Amino acid sequence: MSSGLAGTRVLLTGATGFVGSHLVRALVDAGAEVHALRRRPDAGLSRQGVTWHAGDLLEPESLRAAAEAARPAVVFHLAAYGTTPAERDEALTVRVNVDGSLALWQALREQRARVVVAGSSGEYGATDMPAREDQACAPGDLYGASKLAAGSLLLALGRRDGREVVVLRLFGVYGPGDRPERVLPHVVESLLAGRAAPLTHGEQRRDFTYVSDAVAALLLAATRPLAPSAQVLNVGGGGCHRLRDVLETAARLVGDESLSLLQFGALASRPGDPPRLCASLETVEKSLGYVPRVSLADGLARTVAAAREARS
Repeated sequence: MSSGLAGTRVLLTGATGFVGSHLVRALVDAGAEVHALRRRPDAGLSRQGVTWHAGDLLEPESLRAAAEAARPAVVFHLAAYGTTPAERDEALTVRVNVDGSLALWQALREQRARVVVAGSSGEYGATDMPAREDQACAPGDLYGASKLAAGSLLLALGRRDGREVVVLRLFGVYGPGDRPERVLPHVVESLLAGRAAPLTHGEQRRDFTYVSDAVAALLLAATRPLAPSAQVLNVGGGGCHRLRDVLETAARLVGDESLSLLQFGALASRPGDPPRLCASLETVEKSLGYVPRVSLADGLARTVAAAREARS
């Protein structure tokens, strides 16, 4: 399916991250003119069809220079801090996610770009039913609160300035290239190495979205008409799965003997970790035509195969 972005100038933050790197490839394949930020100008990154700009959300002048050079019609704002337990600096979480989003907005003053923001399922907090975009949010940790604040800020500025903004709350994105400290890649890598994987009880229920589906939703948000009532949209995989079942499925894909290496209950649950966090996709399907294409079984098979190949 064509994304409708051929020849379109786009600018990305978070382009070197997990979802961002997949999105960059999709944009290049779609024929977009891709401009992307990286914090270190000597990072040695290269990809045909991508223009890299030295830029940091904490350095407003670098953002202004990148925006002036890129002159984007669409901005994908994916950069964030605090996405894993290893990123624990509370002040930096607020500075990057909230202050950095404001700095990006100010850098775009002379541009009329639509802004597509990668939000987080953590903005909702615990919910018994599939989360809906119109329900009250009660994030249980600072990361979720900072993402909620950043999205609310950008939406308010968009209404004030007449700029199109859409926030996609991404649920449980996984797949090849994910950060190794996240639970699924960490467990898969441990099992492939024959190591035990200490875990929490595993009774949490989560929505898992394969990365290509998340990218497809981002592309749709960049190109489809946006209704005022659909400025915040959930993006999920279309299920609500017990974490224990997901990890056991991954273990069987590694090899049935790996099941014994899963040590459920060996770790205490993280504070603020909701027992259930799954998405209602009714609004995003109506607004963007988004429907997840990759089943959990297929996505896990692809993820394990990619991890196995990376070790060979």
